[in-house]
Amino acid sequence: MKRLAAMISIALTGCGGSSEVTPLVLDRAAEVRDLSATDKQSLCDWLASTLGSTVEEYECGGIQISVGVNRTLCPVDDFGTCTVGIVEDCSILLHDDPCNYDEDACWQYIECYLDF
Repeated sequence: MKRLAAMISIALTGCGGSSEVTPLVLDRAAEVRDLSATDKQSLCDWLASTLGSTVEEYECGGIQISVGVNRTLCPVDDFGTCTVGIVEDCSILLHDDPCNYDEDACWQYIECYLDF
């Protein structure tokens, strides 16, 4: 089973809402695993610029979360059946507050990431 911590590591780096999120310019209905190599790199770049590229620790309701996005090691091939739209929606929520991981959009991401 894939580790939830790995998913959080990809998606939860937050900037505390310090800047505006630039929309992702990819087909929202496309599954991440089916994207071209160029589009996968664009997604990783977008995640790093939207969510940050350094690993940080957050305390969210008693849960310790390690978060961060590494552009060169971004494992988009491990995103299960997630669509670009699901990844984008959760990431935008997390940009405002990393503790938003418990919102519906992020549960959709967790489910497809883990292939439930």
